[in-house]
Amino acid sequence: RHPSKSPPRTRIEDTVLDLVDVSKTAREVEGWLTAACEKRLTTPERLAASLMSRKKISWRPMLEASLLDVAEGAQSPLELAFLRRVERAHGLPRGERQLRWAGGRVIWIDVDYLLYRTRVELDGRLGHQGEGRFRDRRRDNRGVVGRIWSLRYGFAETFGSPCDVAAEVAIVLSDRGWTGTPRRCGPGCPLRDG
Repeated sequence: RHPSKSPPRTRIEDTVLDLVDVSKTAREVEGWLTAACEKRLTTPERLAASLMSRKKISWRPMLEASLLDVAEGAQSPLELAFLRRVERAHGLPRGERQLRWAGGRVIWIDVDYLLYRTRVELDGRLGHQGEGRFRDRRRDNRGVVGRIWSLRYGFAETFGSPCDVAAEVAIVLSDRGWTGTPRRCGPGCPLRDG
């Protein structure tokens, strides 16, 4: 229980872990973790500390790995998928996540490859409708004026064809000075190594 709240209630971290414990799917687990941290109700560090005090919990190995990725800045299941299935799986350079850019208005950048002046925006449904679409356009247009290229992906591309997304990102990064090469993520990956 929270020591000072009335009526009595559990701490946010315990509530999140309780919800994770009864989750039916991995995506549901990721959703609870990322939502709590993205809304700044808690932190990955506080969730990890609470997790350490539990002897039994469903999804523990995945939960521990996910907390590390959320601490790195992935704030949604879509952003976790991009980090794991696109960037890491294909050996792309590590992007900076959730960079705060202030230029008249505060703008958050999902993934920024600062050295290569390239951004990746990951568009789920939430926050990218109505006024969110106009905010995204303004951000993209400001980036182009500043010679920063933006790539934009959603659930269909990131979950459905991560190898194609990795290939596109690698081409843009190479055009912008990246000297590395993407790698195949497995036997069925259409990318060529080296």
